[in-house]
Amino acid sequence: MCIIKNGCKFGCKIYNVINIKRKINIELEKRKKDGILIDENVPIFFRVTYNSNRINLFSGFRIDRKDWNENKSLVKNGKTNPNGLTAEEINTNLSNLINDIQTFFIKCQVENNIPDKLELKEYFTQCKDRGNKKKKQLFQQKKYQKNLSLKYMIILQIILGK
Repeated sequence: MCIIKNGCKFGCKIYNVINIKRKINIELEKRKKDGILIDENVPIFFRVTYNSNRINLFSGFRIDRKDWNENKSLVKNGKTNPNGLTAEEINTNLSNLINDIQTFFIKCQVENNIPDKLELKEYFTQCKDRGNKKKKQLFQQKKYQKNLSLKYMIILQIILGK
């Protein structure tokens, strides 16, 4: 944690603003089964380090190890996970979650508050749940539209007598 003093040469007030140094990495879990590293359907998580704290946050996504770019910490282009999500969808969601974590730390800096692990976990869970609700709403909307178009087709066939 650093304290930054903001002010100018004309005698403006100087305010103390904290700067929370942090590092956010995206990694695959390195769990072993029978002494062998698991390679299929591996959880993707964020490792956040700040103020001598380290916390692992599960992203909610999984991918096969062979489809993961270790250098870029992203899913390789053109790949899908076992749940059918594309690389673009997963990478976009991971990027959005990183932005949410950064936003959390910026808010804490403005409030001169160093968050504890529980605060970060709760905020991250809210952000993750918000994303899941949007996905569910889109899925339900597409399903509704598909059902509606099927109903119109059936009605049209009845009217036309086919």
